[in-house]
Amino acid sequence: MDNVIIKNITKKFDEKTVVENVSLNIEEGSLFTFLGPSGCGKTTILRAIAGFLKLDSGNILLGHRDITNIPPEKRGVGMVFQNYALFPHMTVYENISYGLEIQKIPKKEIRKKVDEYLSLVKLDNYGNRKISELSGGEQQRVALARSLITNPKILLLDEPLCNLDAELRIKMRHEIKALQEKLGITTIFVTHDQEEALTISHKIAVFNKGKCIQVGTPKEIYSNPTNSFVANFVGETNLFKINNSHGDMKKIYLNNEFILEIEGNISNNLFVSIRPEHIKIRKNSLVGINEFIGVIENIQFNGNIIKYTVRVKGVKLVITTMNSLDNYNEFLVSQEVYIEIPKNSIKLLMD
Repeated sequence: MDNVIIKNITKKFDEKTVVENVSLNIEEGSLFTFLGPSGCGKTTILRAIAGFLKLDSGNILLGHRDITNIPPEKRGVGMVFQNYALFPHMTVYENISYGLEIQKIPKKEIRKKVDEYLSLVKLDNYGNRKISELSGGEQQRVALARSLITNPKILLLDEPLCNLDAELRIKMRHEIKALQEKLGITTIFVTHDQEEALTISHKIAVFNKGKCIQVGTPKEIYSNPTNSFVANFVGETNLFKINNSHGDMKKIYLNNEFILEIEGNISNNLFVSIRPEHIKIRKNSLVGINEFIGVIENIQFNGNIIKYTVRVKGVKLVITTMNSLDNYNEFLVSQEVYIEIPKNSIKLLMD
């Protein structure tokens, strides 16, 4: 196991810069996620760590060893690709043993290790099966076992769950996290799914347009986004541009009538973010700070969550509450309600 240090790396394809001056320190034994929309550079960085792409500038260190110009097979890196890249003409056993065969490990030792890793990924007695006989989740486990059996120093996972159905994705998230924690292997996980990143990661790096925008724990990324992109991309939020023409640094004017009192002052911030679950909705007034009257325009039932769209003084707000026996039928469309926005729920953001 080793930490991964990325120093000021840049990668261009023709004249287009896809990764621009990115630096990261990925701690030994952590599960670190690269999160961002398609085309933001996250997979390019992963492939550069694996050695499949040559950088235009910068360095990649594995522990204290600079691996920037070392061939992929000598880096000590295991990688699971988006499509798993399994050999369809080989059995499960042959796929997993492939890396050890190349290293000319004795057959008796190979058999012992393959059996060990089949058990580790919960595929005991699957060794003689063909790849075509496996489900998507089983294929993913084979790919994990094949990558791990050579004892890599780091494990790279390139959107490994994207081809699975929703229920299986959730199951495999837990299995990957449990496996990573059991082995203690430094793991870099690439995804565009923010829920996936929040549930599986020790730390997250959020990317956009080739740049790393923010690094932090899932709680830090969600609760304290550094700018409007992170707030909008990671989870759902009510995002508004600040109207500061009134010059009051202690209040936010969403329009001339919708005025919010805030903690601190506006300073140079341009946006305000308010998470839907932080807004309180009720039938009666408690005469609180930042309390307003609104009208429910839409109610969306999402199982354990109920989502309300409420118009307040010309502004639409999304509000979510947990579904319970007490509030299932509490509100109706076109009903007048009171909403309260606590001061500490209002996050002021840069562009």
